[in-house]
Amino acid sequence: MKNVFFKYLLEFLVIFLGILLSFYIDGRVKLNAEAENKNQLLVQLSEVISEDLKQLQIIDSTLFSVEESLSYLIDDLLSKSKASSKELALNHLNVGGRMSLSFFPNSGIYKQILSDGAMKLIDAKELRSTISLIYEHNSKRSQAVNRSLDDFNELFNGYFYPYVQTRTTNEKSKTIYADTKLVYHSISPDYYKATSAFGYYYGASNLVSNYRSLLDVFKEEYKNVLQLIQIELNQP
Repeated sequence: MKNVFFKYLLEFLVIFLGILLSFYIDGRVKLNAEAENKNQLLVQLSEVISEDLKQLQIIDSTLFSVEESLSYLIDDLLSKSKASSKELALNHLNVGGRMSLSFFPNSGIYKQILSDGAMKLIDAKELRSTISLIYEHNSKRSQAVNRSLDDFNELFNGYFYPYVQTRTTNEKSKTIYADTKLVYHSISPDYYKATSAFGYYYGASNLVSNYRSLLDVFKEEYKNVLQLIQIELNQP
């Protein structure tokens, strides 16, 4: 009787352990698959960030030229010797046409990381927090500044339209922003009497400067994330 009991007990234990082992193996396979998916998404995120850094450089260099034009226009207003009408038109065109260039992070891979639940599998807390900071907090800040620049740009162009008029043609460009060639310009004799010109130029300079500072934050955090991703991928 005891032999029969031990026989059934042994069979039960074998079956029970087999079930536990199958659950363990299935769990390990699922976990390994999720970890592999996480790593692939981080590799893709690195590629997206590298492309975003290139676009950031283009936008930042363009906005730097806008700041230079604004300094030129402000100095011209305050100077006794005035700029030529063409130089004034060229610098004004550069400001009015480019001051509201915006940077929008490519968030597609970030959204996939969230939807796949891969964020919780990232070991490094700093990497998780920095990714969230870029695509949540900083992106919202960027959108707010973008709206401010767009609105101010519209007011800027509307105010100066009676004083500075230009016509351009697009030149071939290797960047995503077409270069323009000035083919006609007209500066009103009343341009230097425009009472709000200095205020508009100074306001535009402040907005562009603040936006470039935000772009610098993006660049530094992007570079930090790239380093943290490599550490995450190289760990055993």
